[in-house]
Amino acid sequence: MNGVLIILSGSSDRPVTKLDNRTPLQYAYKRNLNDLANKGINGLMYPIHAGVKPGEAISAFSILGYDLQDYPGLSPIVNAGLGSRLNPGDLTLQGTFASVDDEGRMISPDAGLEEGGKVLALNLDGMNINGVHISVNSFDEVTSAAKSIGTSECGVVLHGKGLSNQIKAIANGGMPHFKSINGSEEAKTTAQILNEFIENATKTLKDSDINRRRKLRRKLPANALILRDPMMVPEIENFNEKYKVKGACVAGHYLVKGVSRLCGMDVIDVEGATGGKNTNLIAKMEGVIEGLINYHFVLLSIKMPDIFGREKDVQGKIDAIERIDAALGYLLQEVGEETTIGVTSDYTRSTATGSITGDASPILFFSKNVRRDEVKEFDELSCVNGHIGRIRGKDVMPILLNLMDIPIEAKD
Repeated sequence: MNGVLIILSGSSDRPVTKLDNRTPLQYAYKRNLNDLANKGINGLMYPIHAGVKPGEAISAFSILGYDLQDYPGLSPIVNAGLGSRLNPGDLTLQGTFASVDDEGRMISPDAGLEEGGKVLALNLDGMNINGVHISVNSFDEVTSAAKSIGTSECGVVLHGKGLSNQIKAIANGGMPHFKSINGSEEAKTTAQILNEFIENATKTLKDSDINRRRKLRRKLPANALILRDPMMVPEIENFNEKYKVKGACVAGHYLVKGVSRLCGMDVIDVEGATGGKNTNLIAKMEGVIEGLINYHFVLLSIKMPDIFGREKDVQGKIDAIERIDAALGYLLQEVGEETTIGVTSDYTRSTATGSITGDASPILFFSKNVRRDEVKEFDELSCVNGHIGRIRGKDVMPILLNLMDIPIEAKD
């Protein structure tokens, strides 16, 4: 039996005053989600622990069943999400295209790119310094994902042996440069490579066509690169080997893609999956349907509700839930009742504050094998009465696999 886990990112909420103290999930018309809840088993899910506010990436990591002690950090996830190929022992960093004057003095740590980041990244991609290959990647254009981390952001990866993250950036009024923290040869070499790369990047970016055009439009040139968050890529247990299934992900948001890739899952590219308000929901559903032909398990992540929640747009969040529910009808019609389905929110996002909270999210599981409970609707309060009770993110995959008749065995 195949399985699908649907993450309606940030759809869980706290009571909203203007909705008569109901949540957007309670208020929205959601026939298909309610039907799944009515035919399934329900409960509440804390991504990490009760009352703990999770990060966006760490929540997805936990829901896929991984221990927090194995969490790789944000830098490897961002780079994997941007499409970089990572291997254990690589060094990842996050970068920002900045502006400096002809003397190398800082004008602005963020050039405020609205376009061209991908082209600038490609100009820097592929440098080799002391036998270390350096890859650089960025967004194609300004998407909601780019806005969430900065329009001038990029990812940088050093591929090679003997690298170290025991380095730190020092800024003395100019461009930050790296130095060793612990004095090891690996750290000294890594710092040297990064400093040379930063200097080469400044020379390359200075002559780019994009910066010539920006100067003509009296915009700051994106002629330098500031690097931060050096992190090593760790060994992470492969998802397929961990669960003895072949897994894939359908998502538009770079963090979910990054987590999935680092865990060894394939990412199914879907045209129009932007990770934003305009994401193509039907195309995503078709991606899941096609994915189930070649994979036992497909993770479907939809970021749309979370974006409206972050913007404190209650009606936008309600509309997003209703649009997703309508598209979900198409998926349910195509996959039939032979497919096990789980639905949850990766965390609670309060539309009152725009912030993630430590509250539990509703969760449901639908399967022909399920012990149905009395819950009739999918929302934060209705699911309290479900037979699953309160679980953590790390419990989601074992429950889903058990309903798929592929239970995890605890051997004597």
